Amino acid sequence: MNDSHLFFIQTPPGLEELAKKELFLKFPHVKLMDVVEGGLLIGCLLEEGFSFNFSLKIPNRILLRIASFKCRDLPKLYNKIRKIDWSSYLSFQDLAIQASAAQSRLFHTQRIIETTQKGIQAYLKGQPPKEKFKSLCQENQLKQRIYIRLFKDQCEVSIDTSGERLGYRGYRPFIGKAPLRENLAAALYFQAFLDSPELQTIIDPFCGSGTLLFESYFFWINNLKRNYSFQYFPIVLNSSIHVSPKESSKEQNLKLYGQDFSSEQIKQCQRNLAEVSKEIETIPLELKKENSLLSPFPKEVDILITNPPYNKRVSLDQSHFELLQSLEKNFRAKTYYVLLPQLHQKKTFTPKGLTNSWKSCLRFKNGGLPVELFKSEKQ
Repeated sequence: MNDSHLFFIQTPPGLEELAKKELFLKFPHVKLMDVVEGGLLIGCLLEEGFSFNFSLKIPNRILLRIASFKCRDLPKLYNKIRKIDWSSYLSFQDLAIQASAAQSRLFHTQRIIETTQKGIQAYLKGQPPKEKFKSLCQENQLKQRIYIRLFKDQCEVSIDTSGERLGYRGYRPFIGKAPLRENLAAALYFQAFLDSPELQTIIDPFCGSGTLLFESYFFWINNLKRNYSFQYFPIVLNSSIHVSPKESSKEQNLKLYGQDFSSEQIKQCQRNLAEVSKEIETIPLELKKENSLLSPFPKEVDILITNPPYNKRVSLDQSHFELLQSLEKNFRAKTYYVLLPQLHQKKTFTPKGLTNSWKSCLRFKNGGLPVELFKSEKQ
């Protein structure tokens, strides 16, 4: 299994470049084939591509490209699908097939899905899965995603190696109001890290259930708290290849602070902290119920980073500029990062009443809402 394989690292649109930087910090020897909206195409060994699931925190999913061919009709699609070596990837999982088509003679996605299903069934009928994997798949109620993409009559067949989206970490059973997805929170921390690699102290003044703080702490730690679909591939179960997490080259040394004006949110964060602490060392996190808009924080920190409850999702009785003004007044941070709805087209601004200049450094969507990460350094 020393041949190079193609993997597509599926990312939230707008975070491709940030995901690329994370990839090459953690896996410096892989080969970048292409960067497109929504992801990165990578060439690497099979074992290394599977291990992306453990280590990478910004992507949504890791897909393995298992076939690529020209196709203009359904009979050819059926024959090509039937000849793929599905025995390396499928046993008794339920299949979830997704198809997309553009500028191709084959355009009816439901027929593409049905034909793909028939081709896979024909293959598995001739080479049935081993019974020893049946109970394992049924016990875990596995569903295997397969992606068919047709563009200009070129058909690409990919299989999901992640299972549940990678943003589901498995460590956070208690979720607050308007939560930020874990992989988006990881992206915010990583942007701060790239700007200040030596950062040691972080505060989130609207910490909610703790997503930003936990993602900051866990960014360099492999996620072994959940299962991934590649772990149920026959090629892995048969020990044909061995996939192990890549050891982190960075030692984590963060001190974290969290505040929220809601007692319930602080309780949820404390519960999540207790859940995490069952399996790893105690996280250096101090939590406090406090109205961050009114009360000064007594300590200086390297980074303030927050996803405040902006009006479109949770009521907050302050304008965005008043919010920034309150944060400048009440917190002594070397650098501030605040996620807000996209306000205007300007990349840099200094509104009246604000001490610092603020600039946009990231733009993406959070729950369908266009947002941007604003950064400011203490003057």
